[in-house]
Amino acid sequence: MPLRWSKISEEVGEDRMILLSGLRYPTDRPMFAPALAAAHRRGMGVTRVDFTFADDAGFLAKPDVEQLALVASEGRALLEALGAGPFVLVGKSLGTMIMGAMVGRVDPRTRWVWLTPALNGTGLLAQMSACSGSSLSVIGSEDGSVGSTRSDEYLSLPGMTHFEFAGFNHTWNHPEGAAVEERSLAEIGRIFDQWLDQTAPH
Repeated sequence: MPLRWSKISEEVGEDRMILLSGLRYPTDRPMFAPALAAAHRRGMGVTRVDFTFADDAGFLAKPDVEQLALVASEGRALLEALGAGPFVLVGKSLGTMIMGAMVGRVDPRTRWVWLTPALNGTGLLAQMSACSGSSLSVIGSEDGSVGSTRSDEYLSLPGMTHFEFAGFNHTWNHPEGAAVEERSLAEIGRIFDQWLDQTAPH
């Protein structure tokens, strides 16, 4: 099976952050900017992984169950290429499904950042419940892909810190426009910095 991702490594550091794209949301889009800035401030090595599933008509035509199996297989293949960590894994949407396939397969010191996690109909919630280590979740209140986030099961996930932003959809757009979106990214940056500091291994 051909691999459906391209990998871009940036500066090398002792600690590693892995950015995992969405289906049509590459790692150079705004939601990844706070994580990338935090990594740069800490001198972390960064690997950006952009998936190409959206360009694969055969993949898009498959039933959901087959798509999910291929995404899981891709996550395991990617982990073989990256090694076991520990990492700070930062995924958005499809990237969170890739992360789900890595649960239980990485160094237990790995930290997890779930941006707009793809919970509806994917089985991701069950994988997240088995996740060891600290996790951070960022969602928008108008994101139809994360309908399960208000469930007791999600809100009680072990080691998880949750943040929900009012009015934002799955692609992190807000009806009031760019100024509100930019303020939210600045706030996510503050949240991310604080969370990284609080969960840093000692």
